Amino acid sequence: MREVIVTFKAYKEMVKYLSQYSSFKIPREKWVECMGILFGRVEGDYYFIEDAIGVTSGTELDVQVSPMKLPEIIQSESNLFGGDLFITGWWHTHPGLTPFFSETDIKNQAFYQANNPDGLGIVFDHEIIDEDNLGFQIFRLEHQFSDQYYEVKYQLQGFTKKGIKECMELLGIDERITEALMEKYGDKGASIKIDFSKLGDYFGDDPLGDCEWTLMDAEELLKQDKPIEAIKQFKMAANMLENTEYQEKMAEIQVKIIQLCVQENYMENAKEEFQILKSLKGKIPKEKFEVLLNEVKDLNLD
Repeated sequence: MREVIVTFKAYKEMVKYLSQYSSFKIPREKWVECMGILFGRVEGDYYFIEDAIGVTSGTELDVQVSPMKLPEIIQSESNLFGGDLFITGWWHTHPGLTPFFSETDIKNQAFYQANNPDGLGIVFDHEIIDEDNLGFQIFRLEHQFSDQYYEVKYQLQGFTKKGIKECMELLGIDERITEALMEKYGDKGASIKIDFSKLGDYFGDDPLGDCEWTLMDAEELLKQDKPIEAIKQFKMAANMLENTEYQEKMAEIQVKIIQLCVQENYMENAKEEFQILKSLKGKIPKEKFEVLLNEVKDLNLD
């Protein structure tokens, strides 16, 4: 399964909607559940939850939409985002009940996993917010037909101190807790990294020829606006030349990988690839090495 990234945009939209139905600013006896839909995208090994909408509210113990109505709602809301995002799952609240999947939730989740095994469900309870907890957990069924579910780990992206403060104010969260959450999660991005370990080893007998074909594939992926897949192809091409006489060509590809990783904000990968480039010193002409090193020297990768 891909690693899940929850963006602040999605979190904020959930909080804005649910705060109308349950928060510390609303008397507890008036708390009711609500639900909505998640939208996102897949990028390489990552599953981004980019946005969220609210759809309906329910009672203090239940919220659901008729299975007959759900596809219509989903289609209607999908049109808001065009082709950039797709439905990545759903979200709902359990105010004062803690996050978990009820029997009804499991049936709802099965709907989202029917055509998308990565589909997930976020359950939000503002009452569990504390110095370390932003108030939600993510769950997924073991498979579409299972009644067993498990918690999905995630990373956060785009959370700022200002944004966290605004959300906590909407929910009526204690100022001390808000300050702690701002310090813990504010202005810190996800540590996103492309997994190159799954690319496999090269066993061909024409590394330079195969490398050239792979580079052509990589360039075509860039034209198709698929940078992460392109980076993987460039990395495969570099790997083909690792133990060959074509170290200068490999160094040129390393520079391309580094530049793309920085451009797409995969800084951990960029730093690792920079170290590989530096290891080629002495294996290629000094003048050429200095030229290539200068192309990436201002990217702060040391």
